[in-house]
Amino acid sequence: MFRTKFFLLFYLCLFPLCLRATRVAYFYALDADFAEFIKQAGPPLTSQNVGMTSIHQFTVQGHLVYVVKMESGSMRTGINTEALLAKYPCDVLLSTGVVGALVNNLEIGEWLKITKVVAWQKGSYTQGGFNLDSKATLLVENSEISTAIPAIWEGLRSASSASGDAFIGSDNFRDELASTTGSSTVDMNLYGMLSAVNNHRLNSYHFRVVSDLADDNASSDFSRFVNDYDGVGGKAAYEWISRLADDLTSPQSHNHLQRILKLKEIE
Repeated sequence: MFRTKFFLLFYLCLFPLCLRATRVAYFYALDADFAEFIKQAGPPLTSQNVGMTSIHQFTVQGHLVYVVKMESGSMRTGINTEALLAKYPCDVLLSTGVVGALVNNLEIGEWLKITKVVAWQKGSYTQGGFNLDSKATLLVENSEISTAIPAIWEGLRSASSASGDAFIGSDNFRDELASTTGSSTVDMNLYGMLSAVNNHRLNSYHFRVVSDLADDNASSDFSRFVNDYDGVGGKAAYEWISRLADDLTSPQSHNHLQRILKLKEIE
C-alpha cells in the first residue's frame, strides 16, 4: 500500500513537469491586427523592450504568446525576430501582414500563404544586368501541426514573395521584379524574418493579405487599404493559436508523426 501511494504521489508530481505550455511567437504588421488580437485575448500580461524591440506577452488557452510588431523593412524585421527568439525560445512562429501583387490574377483583399521568399536586393550588378545571389531564396519550413484553420485562411493559394527594404509602386519595376525573382508578390518583412527563424530552426507560418498591386497606384491603394482594414488577421491569429495542441513538442501534436505512429502500431 505504501509503495502504491508513493508511486502515485511521484506520478502526480512528475506529470505536470512533462507537460509545458506551447510558446508561440506572433508577429504582425498592421496596428489593426494587434488591436483585434488584444480584443480577443485581453491586455498583455507584461510588456518589455529588448533593445528597440517591444515584446508583449499573453496567454491564449494555456499557450504563452509573445507578440511583436515587424516594423517596416526586412532588415528591421530580422532584428526584431532575432531579439525575441534569443530572449524567449519558441516552439512555433506565426506572422500576418501585407504584400503587393506582382501578377494580375491576385486581387486586393485576397489572403495568401507564403511558402517561398526571395531577397530581391541580394545579388550583384554586372555588364549583363542584375544576378540574384544563390542564397537569395529561402523556403518556409514547417510541418502539419494539429490546429484548426480559421475560416479566412481555409483553402488559401500558396505564393512566393520578393522581399526587401523598399516599397514598390511602379508599373515598370513591378514587371521587372516579377521576372527577376519569379515571385507573385512583394513584401518588406519576410526575408529578414525567415533568416532569423532558420537560424533557430523553427517551424513558421506566414499569412499575407494583398494590400496593393505594386503599380503606379500602389501608394494610394495601400493607404486606402490600411484605413479600411478591420484587423481580421489579428482575430484569425488568435483563433489559430487558441486551437493549437497543448504541447507542440509532443509527437501527438504533429499530424504526419501521428500517421507514422499509427502505421507502426499496425506493423
